[in-house]
Amino acid sequence: MKNILCKVLPVLFLFSLVHTLSAQEQLGLRTERYAGINSAIANPANTLSYPLRWDVNLIAAGQFLENNYGFLRNTSLSGIIRNAENIRAVSDFPDESTIGDEVLLFDYFDNERKKFVTSSTFVTGPSFMVRTQSGHAFGMFTNLRVHLSSQNLPWQLGYYHLNRIPDGANVNFDKTDLAAMAWTEIGFHYGYSMSTYNGKLNFGVNLKVLNGYEAVGFRNNRSINYAQFVNDSITLENLDVTVAFTNTNTDPDNSSVRRNGRGIALDLGVTQTFYETDDGYQLKLGVSLLDIGRIRYRDRAEEHRFNMPNLSSIVDDPYQDIEDTDVLIEQLSTDLLGAADASLIGNSFDVWLPSAISLQADYRITKQLYINGLLIQRLPTPEYAMRRGNFFAVSPRFEHRWFAASLPMSLYNWQKFRFGMAFRLAFLTIGSDNIGSILGESKWTGTDFYMALRINPFKLGLGGRSNRGGKNVKCYEF
Repeated sequence: MKNILCKVLPVLFLFSLVHTLSAQEQLGLRTERYAGINSAIANPANTLSYPLRWDVNLIAAGQFLENNYGFLRNTSLSGIIRNAENIRAVSDFPDESTIGDEVLLFDYFDNERKKFVTSSTFVTGPSFMVRTQSGHAFGMFTNLRVHLSSQNLPWQLGYYHLNRIPDGANVNFDKTDLAAMAWTEIGFHYGYSMSTYNGKLNFGVNLKVLNGYEAVGFRNNRSINYAQFVNDSITLENLDVTVAFTNTNTDPDNSSVRRNGRGIALDLGVTQTFYETDDGYQLKLGVSLLDIGRIRYRDRAEEHRFNMPNLSSIVDDPYQDIEDTDVLIEQLSTDLLGAADASLIGNSFDVWLPSAISLQADYRITKQLYINGLLIQRLPTPEYAMRRGNFFAVSPRFEHRWFAASLPMSLYNWQKFRFGMAFRLAFLTIGSDNIGSILGESKWTGTDFYMALRINPFKLGLGGRSNRGGKNVKCYEF
């Protein structure tokens, strides 16, 4: 029975978690005054506080992973990289005394908290911005993003709880959803700044043209009553589940990269600076709406619904060796609805981006020492949607034209506290919002790391002239 449940209900979650084991907000790339076009991702109005005239991003990339479903015992990211071929699940060993020292053991949390999983990968390609003296900012950016998330998986899907359910006992699974998508963005940026009594009021917008490649969505539309039996069968009552996916790569022997959907999205932002001087502001407050938009998949897309208000039964045997998604759906449709194609309800579906509202505050303590506060709250979205994790961070930083360092302290989903580090030397930035996952050994539930390589105005001291802080400095004449 447990084999059926792992294939039918949490299959999308477990599949995605295993594959992401092989960057939510990337604070070191977004919050600094010298972040340039990369700061527009957190708030499009940030570019109006950029001290220089132009900025070009050559390449930036990052990975974020966090969950509270399972963990690798006593390891770090460096340990995983060295020993990835020896990752095994605790469920593979009936007796833990048989586990060798070389094994990296994947275990499961045993509690009654709702489960979440988030994996976010991004690559920012060639991008630029230009800030004019008349208070305008223009730019363009390119992104490749892969995101998976579920923020409300029932705690009853925990591995240890499933194994403790008595045969014939009824269990209720609450509503839940999960979505994953791979897409590209071409973004067009504009910002405008106007002077106020004690500072500047800045407005910014990113218009993003989206191309969707792969996507999958899962929704449990109402609570399900579930029971398991000794003959490797389960019963489901009040079942109403919808599943949508692109079928470009459902056959593992015939995969390809193809565009299957298109969409559009917006980022909107406002900032207010206070006590502006030639070398910056004393305080900046901001609010932004992020990733407001969706992609509609029309090509090579399927949506299925399994709506069975009355009792249904599934036997384990036909599912033992199924690896192809299409075959799995057809088998479920046959068992639950009586025909292999009875579950198909359409050949298009929408997936919403991980929409959120963000509040920011940046305060200058001394000339080069700042402290930044950031709050991100996910927004409710309909249908299939990737849901952002709630996020709060406080980041002290030292900032100079040619060097910066920050120490972000963050709380993810109000339960995962993390400590990070980020450094910028001239045009290169590297960092992590979860440095313990890379260097320390503990219960490894995820990681975070990012980097960026950019160029912006500079001059070498030639011919009696030099440049500091991106501005020409007059040399004395004798």
